[in-house]
Amino acid sequence: MLRRFWSFVHLLGRAATYALGLLVLAGLLLGPVSFGLAAVGDALKLGKANNNAETKITGIVADLAGPVLRLTNQGVGPALDLKVEAGNPPLKVNSAEPVVNLNADLLDGQEAAAFQAAPGCSNGTVFVAGVCIETAKRNQANWQTAQNTCFSFNQGARLPTVGELQGLRGDGRFDFTGTEWSSALVEDGATNADLIIRVNGTTADQSFLVQSSSENFRCAQTPG
Repeated sequence: MLRRFWSFVHLLGRAATYALGLLVLAGLLLGPVSFGLAAVGDALKLGKANNNAETKITGIVADLAGPVLRLTNQGVGPALDLKVEAGNPPLKVNSAEPVVNLNADLLDGQEAAAFQAAPGCSNGTVFVAGVCIETAKRNQANWQTAQNTCFSFNQGARLPTVGELQGLRGDGRFDFTGTEWSSALVEDGATNADLIIRVNGTTADQSFLVQSSSENFRCAQTPG
């Protein structure tokens, strides 16, 4: 009788041990799952639209020596596409450090030329392509009269080159429409030996015209 009692106690102890082991194993396996299910919001599903109506910020916090998040697109599209409502900035940072290889075409809607220093450029001129060019075009005149007007306007002033006029057109802030005289004189050896290259401020095209014709013009000079 006593032997049967101790055998029953031993069997009961083994059963309790097995039950406790199963409970511990279940806790290890189901614990993370329960944590994931208890998290606020749905999991991030790659390759699918994730519409999140939550008001909380989704964040990643880590203590790493390298990047916390890296996006690699092996196709032809960009790796990141940020979209916001009109009037809102697409990106916000908390550092003033420069970013390597981050390029910007415009700053406050202005080209780089708008922020160049203008050493010695007088009022009514702008520093473009290394020279000071008048911001307003002058009335039409033939090429020689235009040249003489620039010479008499200021010492060292002249008609701008083709490249300087094209640089002014690229700035985009000034009245440069239609065609204007450049300083480029071409001799073709024909009846009209002296032809002048003129630049179209609307299309940037170049064309030739006899110097006796009339065109708008503006003066340019080296900063002094």
